[in-house]
Amino acid sequence: MKKFYLFIILFLLTFSWCDKQVKNNSSKIDTSTVIKIDSLEITQYEFDKNLNRYKKSYLSSHDKKPGQNKITRWKKKYLDERYLLSYLYKNDFDQKDFVILQVNSMARRILTQRSGLVEKYYLNKGYTRKEFNNLIKDNTDVTLLNNKCKKFLNNFPDELVKNYLPDYRIDSIAREFQEMNINALMQYDLIGTKHTFTVKDFFKNYNSSVLKPIIYTREDLNDFLRNFVRTEYIMTLADSLGLQNKKKFQLNKKNYKNKTMNNLFENKYLWDSLTVEESEIKNYYKNNKESLSKADTAIIDVFRFDSLQKAKYAWQKLAVMEAKNDSITKALYNIPGLQNFNLHTPVTRKTGEYPKEILYKIFSLEQNRLSEPLKVNNSAIIIYKLNEKGTTIPKMEEVKKQIINKIKKNKIQKIENKIIAKAKNKYKISQEILPDGL
Repeated sequence: MKKFYLFIILFLLTFSWCDKQVKNNSSKIDTSTVIKIDSLEITQYEFDKNLNRYKKSYLSSHDKKPGQNKITRWKKKYLDERYLLSYLYKNDFDQKDFVILQVNSMARRILTQRSGLVEKYYLNKGYTRKEFNNLIKDNTDVTLLNNKCKKFLNNFPDELVKNYLPDYRIDSIAREFQEMNINALMQYDLIGTKHTFTVKDFFKNYNSSVLKPIIYTREDLNDFLRNFVRTEYIMTLADSLGLQNKKKFQLNKKNYKNKTMNNLFENKYLWDSLTVEESEIKNYYKNNKESLSKADTAIIDVFRFDSLQKAKYAWQKLAVMEAKNDSITKALYNIPGLQNFNLHTPVTRKTGEYPKEILYKIFSLEQNRLSEPLKVNNSAIIIYKLNEKGTTIPKMEEVKKQIINKIKKNKIQKIENKIIAKAKNKYKISQEILPDGL
């Protein structure tokens, strides 16, 4: 589940780049430096972009604008995060493969996606969307190797869907497919030059995707392959137009990289390196029983599918909607493979309708959250948790994962506070976002 939330974090980070990027791309920007910590510099444009996103998020959550005290508190936190960032740069965290891969993948996406920067450029020059698409068709040609694609799809590795895999694992999976005589998936022509797209090429490109597309059907696979060729051609257009050299694009890329570094440092590198002893879990449970008290009844929507595969297909589509706060339950009604659904269903911890492992999932789920597909007998269900009521103090085993998460978060906060404190003593700061003394 931790990896799923890492995916959500990365998904939400996309909006830190693209919410304003495709609008007013030619508008003048303020590149003056407002924060300087050691070699780290933050421009007025970057600071304003993050402050405006905070104000927008606060307004959305509270139905009012943040007061000056809230803004001052946010600025202090933002400065602390810059100290942490200066430490990460000093220790070459920006050179980590995962960071480079994520940032380059997002840059590529912002340029080449539909209604992305390249398409916007051509539309502003008077092209229609049809004419732009015809330009792509005239300069690309795709031949799918159907028999290989069919065999490839039947053996598609599930571990690739929600995980980022290291290169050695990608190489290993590619060899497994080569042993099955699945070497290439398509041949394509790009501006008169012929290329072969191998299974290894697929894994590397899919693995590097910020938002991995669903690959369950032949149509999904075909779309991915054709879109790869489309993207390759649009990147040649981006290079010829020099869009990647535009100052606004570079600052948005830098801003996205900074956010990605901070989040991956906390949610991947620190999280994975920390261990929690059994004695720590027992002590936390003993001292925090009241705060760990749980509802004894959950109110849920239950959506039943005729197969686990169809439930997985629906879940991946809905997970993206959940990240964007779109209406989940309304969308579920129209998902293929849905057998039936029950809305606003009360479930207690002692109910006999579901096995213990399903009840654990239900009561571990946060309110207004979607569960992963859960296998029940010969079908599968997806649960959307609406709310809870009643209270009970659960046994330690029931909240063990929750306790581990809380302990890890506390440890991470302490580690980051120490890093920030050392950075404040070590690095001089020049900043113009807060008055002296605050």
